[in-house]
Amino acid sequence: MRIKTWYAAIAVAGLLPTLAFADIVGFEAESGSTPAGVGYRVQDDEDALGGQYIDTDRRDTKDPFGDIAVFREYDLTIPAGTYDLWGRIYSPTFFNYDPNFSDDPDSNDTLAAFENDSFFVPLTLEGDPAVDLDRGNGFASSGRFDGSGNPPRANVRDAYAWINLTDGVDLNGLSPSSGTVDTVALYTSEGGEVTFTLMSREGGIRHDSFAFVPDGQMPTEEELIAAVSRLASDLNKNGFVDFEDLTILLANWNKDVTADDGNLVEPLTTVVNFADLTVLLSDWTGPGPAGSPEAALGTEAVPEPSTLVLLLIGLVGIVMRVRRRRR
Repeated sequence: MRIKTWYAAIAVAGLLPTLAFADIVGFEAESGSTPAGVGYRVQDDEDALGGQYIDTDRRDTKDPFGDIAVFREYDLTIPAGTYDLWGRIYSPTFFNYDPNFSDDPDSNDTLAAFENDSFFVPLTLEGDPAVDLDRGNGFASSGRFDGSGNPPRANVRDAYAWINLTDGVDLNGLSPSSGTVDTVALYTSEGGEVTFTLMSREGGIRHDSFAFVPDGQMPTEEELIAAVSRLASDLNKNGFVDFEDLTILLANWNKDVTADDGNLVEPLTTVVNFADLTVLLSDWTGPGPAGSPEAALGTEAVPEPSTLVLLLIGLVGIVMRVRRRRR
């Protein structure tokens, strides 16, 4: 994937400006699942992060809401705190509805395609958007985020751009040059696993990625991309998969723990084992930030893959032997 290759390259080169993205919970829009029935379409696009986005050609803008809408659910782990919801969105100039799945067929062609950009999210992380009906709307309308204004606002018309869907500003902190947008909720997490649900309203809008960003923090585009592209094997969430992550996994060897502790493959049914170790090795990024074992060794001292595998097998053997002695 282009974005992961790019991210790995800047990580190895040590060009990441900060590690602030460690506090950001980012995820691809297509990474979720369909709870029931017909879901969002997953479409290919080389300009989307990860090469894909989701959209729908259905229109569900009248009560009862949700009867012909599509849904996407995301199982996330969000630390305790208060968060803004950011989205990387795209609103096409040309778009066609499926007339068989529209509750307002007379309006299908009356608006410019890029103004068909509304969607529903819940008011709370575990809420139901079909009940809460917290509507995000107007982000691509004229005078909003269409590249207008001085200085220019972000442009989501036929282009991808990150928008703070909670505060209604772009990455430069700019709100619409004219008019207003319907923003979404400020989210509070008690800390732990949550299910977040996206529900369609109008079609057309392309959802590429989302990120829950601590309220009051203004991220950079690089930080948002890094958060979305973070590998599951990055257990300490520092942007690298290295010996620090390996240490966490080995410390939990043969334990029934969560994916955040190294149980990467089947955390609900298995303990940490060689399948998880294999995943971590496949995600290995190389030199880590200052203070990591790789940084201390220098890039030339990082073992070759075959040597690394033998070393890891030896480490696992040592861990298992020590545990047997303790028994």
